[in-house]
Amino acid sequence: MSTTWSPDGNTAASGAISSTTSSTLTGNLSVGGTSTVVGATTLSSTLSVTGNSTFDTNTLYVDATNNRVGIGTAAPSYRLSVIHAKVSGPVAYIQNSTSSDANNTHGLMVDAGHGAGDIIIRARNYAETDKFMVVASGNVGIGDCSFDSSAAGYLTIK
Repeated sequence: MSTTWSPDGNTAASGAISSTTSSTLTGNLSVGGTSTVVGATTLSSTLSVTGNSTFDTNTLYVDATNNRVGIGTAAPSYRLSVIHAKVSGPVAYIQNSTSSDANNTHGLMVDAGHGAGDIIIRARNYAETDKFMVVASGNVGIGDCSFDSSAAGYLTIK
């Protein structure tokens, strides 16, 4: 069974509105206060949100007051704040999603680094060869990212 609400512009509802079946709303819906949707929801048009928005506590947060977005934080300090709470693994990985590479380890990786040898930025080609790397110690590799510890310089170019 399906329930259809077609607002006539003069109809107002107060209290809880609930449906245990499929429901369709035709027209605009204006909600004052808190709205909770349980279960899958499909929007087939544009969603406009005024004010702050939270998705899954701190997975994604939009601070409309300061024009900031937080990923992994509900308190972004910058226009884009990405917080990665795990000890290992990159903070961000940009890669080709159509790749047939089983390991899928090529692309651009950005990490925070926890020790002097940790990778901060890595660009790796499809053959999974590092082509550009910056490590926490300050060493930079371009083409050759092996970082010979006996080398006097901080920049290795091949």
